[in-house]
Amino acid sequence: MIRLSTPGKIIKGIYSGWYIYIESLYGGYLILLSNMNNFEGNGKTTKIQGSQGYDNWVENYQSVELTFEINEWEVEWVGAGL
Repeated sequence: MIRLSTPGKIIKGIYSGWYIYIESLYGGYLILLSNMNNFEGNGKTTKIQGSQGYDNWVENYQSVELTFEINEWEVEWVGAGL
């Protein structure tokens, strides 16, 4: 199950070991990825020296599901304080 507004850790697939946060935004969805746990639990990130991150905006929830499928992601949704 894909959770919104909840930090998680990618445990399988591309970017395994990275952290993820998905937010409903402007009629679409923003998918945030970071190699370090720098999500504050509300979609904001704290800059950590040496951290890397990426973002992707998709227009609907089906595109979020497709992104998960393509990247073969399995995520452990554990919330803030991973």
